[in-house]
Amino acid sequence: MSIHGNVITALTGLLLLSSCFHKDVRTDNIASSIIYQDEEGDYIICKEVIFQATSKSSKGGFTQISGYNEYRISSYDMQTGKLL
Repeated sequence: MSIHGNVITALTGLLLLSSCFHKDVRTDNIASSIIYQDEEGDYIICKEVIFQATSKSSKGGFTQISGYNEYRISSYDMQTGKLL
């Protein structure tokens, strides 16, 4: 794997482990990500998945949650980790 690939893998892992926050909504998953570089710096752009629960039921020790996924695009400064 190239250095670029290792950086993407490491940053994606960090974002998943840190439970990305944006508008006070936790990201459930990162569907995909890319690194963008320009003269001002390096950025990671993520397509994030947020599960929206619509119903929840429990029976016999099992819980079932129904809902749908929403998607959003977020950009992070790779030097600071700040959401842009």
